[in-house]
Parts: sequence; C-alpha cells; structure tokens
Amino acid sequence: MANVLGREPPIPRLNKEGRWVVRVKSKTFVEHCERCIAVFLRGFFDSEGCVSTNGQIFVDNTDYALLTHVLYL
Repeated sequence: MANVLGREPPIPRLNKEGRWVVRVKSKTFVEHCERCIAVFLRGFFDSEGCVSTNGQIFVDNTDYALLTHVLYL
C-alpha cells in the first residue's frame, strides 16, 4: 500500500484483544485500478453482505457515505 499511495508504510499496533492491526484510509487506493476496486468490493460484500434463499444480495451498513461510494464503484 505504501508503494501505491506514495506514503510511509503503515505501522502495525497491538489492539486490546492481542491482535495486530493495520489501518489505512484512502479512496485513492480503492480506485487505483479495476483489480483494486474488485478486491475492495469483494471484501465489503463478504463482511457486510448476505445472500437470501432466492439469490438476492443484501448489504447492511450504517455509513451512508460508504454505501453511496460502493454504489458508485
């Protein structure tokens, strides 16, 4: 991510549960190329979505701006 964004590499930190966490915020990274968009959407739908018994895809999230951006992508 540091190479793509032209930034210093993110620094991992240990959270309260004893897990290592790295956080990076950037629309530039998400929209870097079609593959980055696809990977972002795959992860988003994997974590926030579900499929009903009749094959419909649903997404639940409280961040309206994020949902609007996903629609744009």
